[in-house]
Amino acid sequence: MLSVLIPTYNYNCFPFVKELHKQFVKEKVCFEIFCLDDGSKSHLNIKNQAINNLSFANFEALETNIGRSAIRNLLAKKANFNWLLFLDSDGFPVHDNFIKLYLDKIKELKTDFSGFIGGRIHKVNSVKNLRIKFGIEREEVAADLRNKNSYRYFFTSNILIKKSVFNEIKFNEKLTGYGYEDLVFGNEMKALKHKIFHINNPVYHLQIEDNAVFINKTKQGLNNLLFLKKQNLLKENDVKLLSYFNKINSFGLHAIMIKLKDFFIQKAIKTSSLFYYDLFKLSYLCYLKEKENETK
Repeated sequence: MLSVLIPTYNYNCFPFVKELHKQFVKEKVCFEIFCLDDGSKSHLNIKNQAINNLSFANFEALETNIGRSAIRNLLAKKANFNWLLFLDSDGFPVHDNFIKLYLDKIKELKTDFSGFIGGRIHKVNSVKNLRIKFGIEREEVAADLRNKNSYRYFFTSNILIKKSVFNEIKFNEKLTGYGYEDLVFGNEMKALKHKIFHINNPVYHLQIEDNAVFINKTKQGLNNLLFLKKQNLLKENDVKLLSYFNKINSFGLHAIMIKLKDFFIQKAIKTSSLFYYDLFKLSYLCYLKEKENETK
């Protein structure tokens, strides 16, 4: 009935898989769980090997890193059932009926939706951590509000999707690093008129990077964003950041933003301010664009 697909990297996801397994057993349905490490060669994979002791569950570690998109596509190839539940390895169900809620959606006779997004929340509210502040203010949105613009809030950290629909789209494997692969996928679903419905079935987001690590991950995402813009895979109205970026360039302010880039980074790291974080993203996009022009 349901294939759970969990990509991981240098993380102990056994407690998460064990809880999912327990909920499946309680529901007495056909299931499988695939967890795949993307070449991290982490010592934590010793703990992840315990997943193989659970019925209908499998853990495997790749020898080389293939990237966030490719590993999700590979997991989907392994799946034997018609519904795929993609989860990030650093999650954990908020409710003990997490699996039941998704199974109920599958069983509904009047289901014309191709996918369901449960959302995610954070256990700890910390004003000192930029990633937590970003998650709470930008990602933790109630399901009824997300449904008003369902494709804008398309997160693959907790999504149930028909396998036939996934195979029609798949993740763009040109994107190997962190960032925006889910938005591209969501746009493809929208273009193909596949309906998405958001429900209140969240997971906790447990692995929280410190501010400097989060800034570096964001840099990877901004590289992806610029690439997607060049490939016409994302448009200005898809991402507010691109709209602001184009305005800065039209007003000739990109040189000033580049000079302030390091200042914005340091302020964002030191203060955990989303204001400075947003300015860092704008200035870094200007910096990347300038570098690109220099190499032409």
